[in-house]
Amino acid sequence: MYLLSLHEDRSLIEASLGGRVTADEVSVLLDEIDEIVDQFESQGFSLLIDHSLAKTMDQHARAQLADLKDACLSRGAMKIVTVVASDEEVARNVNERFHWAMEGREQYVLDSSRIEWPATKVARTSLAA
Repeated sequence: MYLLSLHEDRSLIEASLGGRVTADEVSVLLDEIDEIVDQFESQGFSLLIDHSLAKTMDQHARAQLADLKDACLSRGAMKIVTVVASDEEVARNVNERFHWAMEGREQYVLDSSRIEWPATKVARTSLAA
């Protein structure tokens, strides 16, 4: 099961997955997010995926999540943060998606309070010395 939320004021798409996560379910989620991304593609957006409460997730569902992340990164995602349940999952995900993690475009956390979001807008700057 999943819950999809859109925070337009922050250009943030939030997907929470729990229970038994299947590849079919992630495929439907990918389609729904794809429609939302159309709204943000020109201005950039961030994606939060929280599957820390998932009881099970098979390899096919994990592959679908990787496809979802790749699609979002190619369509303008500034950052993707994934909340996972264990340190082992953090290590596995960073190893599997090392390039994006080292670029800072993906982050894996155990606690959503540790998320560092990129600034989406600059209201005013000053170069006064």
